[in-house]
Parts: sequence; structure tokens; C-alpha cells
Amino acid sequence: MTDTEVLNAIECHTTLKAGASKLDKILFVADKISWDLPGEHPYQEAMREKIVASDLDGAVLIYLNHVWGQRNQLRLVHPWLLEAREELMNGPESKDLLTNSSR
Repeated sequence: MTDTEVLNAIECHTTLKAGASKLDKILFVADKISWDLPGEHPYQEAMREKIVASDLDGAVLIYLNHVWGQRNQLRLVHPWLLEAREELMNGPESKDLLTNSSR
């Protein structure tokens, strides 16, 4: 495999990163939605709803906010995830994302 765009998406599929491409975000969301975890995980359904509404950044932000909300219980929150969340929250479309990510 030598396709740089695909390799970059694979590299950040668990954490995402600032400056993420559309492919990065698609693979990230697909990983979180298809993750076969025991128990109920409401963020997965909320992410699916965002995807149905064609809101890829909103779906990403739902998971990033989920991890942010658990940061005190985690041993480590990857710096890439924090940077990606900050970028989405402070970017030009951040007001729409913040409003829509809580739905």
C-alpha cells in the first residue's frame, strides 16, 4: 500500500488529528460506529443520526466530546484527539457544530 491519503486515514482512525481530511473523518466515524462494544453506547446512535443528516464533522465531534467528557477517568487522552477537537470547536463552522452536536 503506497497511497498516502489512505495511509494517513489509517494512521489516525482511532484518534483523528487536526487538519484531518474528509477520508480521515470518514474512516474515523466508520471505526466508531462499527466498533462492537458490549453494552449501550448512545454516542454511536447520535453519530449515525449525524451521518444520515450528512453532517460528518458533527458525527466526529460527538465522539470527540464523548472522550472529552470521560477524560478524568482515562489514563491518557491522545494529543491528536485533543487537537482535532479543539480545531473543530474553534473552526469557522464551530458555532453550528456546537449547537448540532448536542442533539
